[in-house]
Amino acid sequence: MVVHISSAYPFCPPKLSQQLLKALRKTDATVHEGGTFVTIEGPRFSTRGESNAFRQLGFSLVGMTASPEAYLAREAEICYATMAHVTDYDCWHVSEEAVTVEMVVNTLKRTPRSPSKAWSIWSMSLRKKSKPPAIVRTALKTPS
Repeated sequence: MVVHISSAYPFCPPKLSQQLLKALRKTDATVHEGGTFVTIEGPRFSTRGESNAFRQLGFSLVGMTASPEAYLAREAEICYATMAHVTDYDCWHVSEEAVTVEMVVNTLKRTPRSPSKAWSIWSMSLRKKSKPPAIVRTALKTPS
């Protein structure tokens, strides 16, 4: 079966993102809401030219995941949202070293336990409900 889904709104209605944001704010994490994500073909890091072009186009985050997963989840009628963890400046920031795998791994090791704690807070709120929230049951609906 071939399915063509709307990609205009790749993530679930804002309610899921707002629930995750609320849970994150109950942790010690520094949280930034919103932004525009660009997915690059991986596994690789951006070139300096790509990185600068992404900034000029107004992208807030560059990564290798999120969009493919959002499309697959939508096709499976699963609600999806992203909690992105910034590990580096890509390579546009001339006073910073160009990103390496070691830099990303070291940054992730220093990341506080906030993401796990936020997921625990969020999942506990779901357990209090007797059925999945509407945002999960209506993942294929897009705003009119």
